[in-house]
Amino acid sequence: MFLKDPLYTLRTGVSLFREFGFARDVGITVFRVVGGFILAAIVAVPLGILMGAYKPVEALLEPFVSFARYLPASAFIPLLILWAGVGEKQKLAVIFIGSVFQIILMVAVIVGSTRRDLIEAAQSLGISAGQKLFYLIDAFLKLDAGGGFGGASQRDEESEKQEGLQALHITPLV
Repeated sequence: MFLKDPLYTLRTGVSLFREFGFARDVGITVFRVVGGFILAAIVAVPLGILMGAYKPVEALLEPFVSFARYLPASAFIPLLILWAGVGEKQKLAVIFIGSVFQIILMVAVIVGSTRRDLIEAAQSLGISAGQKLFYLIDAFLKLDAGGGFGGASQRDEESEKQEGLQALHITPLV
């Protein structure tokens, strides 16, 4: 028989968990995936924010990141075995490499898509470079919750500008 029936597969899966401690193996795998992703996010989110907020940083890093994101993470396994051994470090590093370049570019695109007229309005109201970066991060974090200021809208441009300035926590002096 080429493929066992679903009931047999289910019984075998249950016996793996009951008799052979498969839950521990699943837990270790989840730890590796989540750990590698968290490490990648810790590195990638700040780099992505810098790339999206500052064009010179983007010009410096984007070619390398764009090239590296298309390399399969499995291609690094021989090098990672040499550098990190065959333990947990190597396995976390594979997940890290597979995630970090994708996250960098996603964050850079989101931060870079912030409307320039809102940034210029904030700068004309006296915002410093540090405050600009802080508010870009704040707007990035609010993007999924509907607080971002990109996307199509049916409202007029003036109300969009007011909403965008509010997202940047800036009150216009009108």
